[in-house]
Amino acid sequence: MAERLTTLVGIYALLGLGYQIVFGQLRALNLALLEGHSAFFAEEDTIAYWKLGAKLATPGEFWPTLLSTTDRMPLYPLVLAGIRSMFGDAPRMVAAVQAVIDAGTCALIAALGATISPRVGLIAGILAALSVTLIVFSTQLLTDSVFLFFFTLMLYAAARFLLRPSWALAVLAGL
Repeated sequence: MAERLTTLVGIYALLGLGYQIVFGQLRALNLALLEGHSAFFAEEDTIAYWKLGAKLATPGEFWPTLLSTTDRMPLYPLVLAGIRSMFGDAPRMVAAVQAVIDAGTCALIAALGATISPRVGLIAGILAALSVTLIVFSTQLLTDSVFLFFFTLMLYAAARFLLRPSWALAVLAGL
């Protein structure tokens, strides 16, 4: 019984990795087809986030900017600041990081569907991977990709908690 469970866990882990690679390739293709800086700034909020990330990446501006920003949640601007401090004015790098995060979201959606049945997980994963909305938003400098990843992780943890309660899943679902 334990051997069968270990085999199933290994199969699901490989499927999750396979999903992430395939989903990541779709997002990488979309990223490669975008031209210029303006492709990453289709929405008005993208410019505000990019400027906020720039201020946070500026030496001496981090704490004053972070403490005075009350209209935005801090995680995404901090991610932007980290990427800007490493790569400079490179919105394509932000989109690349978001593409990886979005591919993880697709794998989580597949895993969430698999809690119902493997077939549902496969269909859910494929639909998430082919979702034009997810693909487009993964290249925009918006909070949507990061938020959806953590929200899907919470849903997955909650579903797993309902199937087999544990403190670790309860904590993960509560974050």
